[in-house]
Amino acid sequence: VGFAGVLIVTRPGAEALSIGAGLALGSALGIALNSLIVRTMMRTETPQGVVLTMNIATATLAAIPTFTPGFEQFHWQPMTLELWIAAICIGALTSAAHLLYSRALRVGEASLVMPIDYTRLPVSVVIGVVALSELPTLWTILGGLVIAAAAIYLARSERAERKPA
Repeated sequence: VGFAGVLIVTRPGAEALSIGAGLALGSALGIALNSLIVRTMMRTETPQGVVLTMNIATATLAAIPTFTPGFEQFHWQPMTLELWIAAICIGALTSAAHLLYSRALRVGEASLVMPIDYTRLPVSVVIGVVALSELPTLWTILGGLVIAAAAIYLARSERAERKPA
């Protein structure tokens, strides 16, 4: 149902699938896959080990276009001091966020942690409005509500299953 919400937002087939919509679908798939991998790894690994493994995997995947023929626009360019500072800050913040996320999944129930993860939807809308002057469409709002409803339903149903009879 949550993925149906993503499809409502991107509306593939309503028009030619844009690169942005394709990237959004790929991102949704990647986030779901990442969550499954992290939850599986947390059974046997420490949060630090999970974050290190995911950072190495992400860096490896991100480097593929750099060394792939036909992706000349993605080849490495020398970075300025400002870009290095930004890259270091982004790396530190995302590593800290991933560490906190991993610890939350270790100590809390996934059914409680995952709905909190969906706060990125309204935050993304606010950033889009404030930073990019991009107003959400009716389809974006409707799809977001479907995604949120699916997350809330899943959290409630998993919690109900865990209650003693």
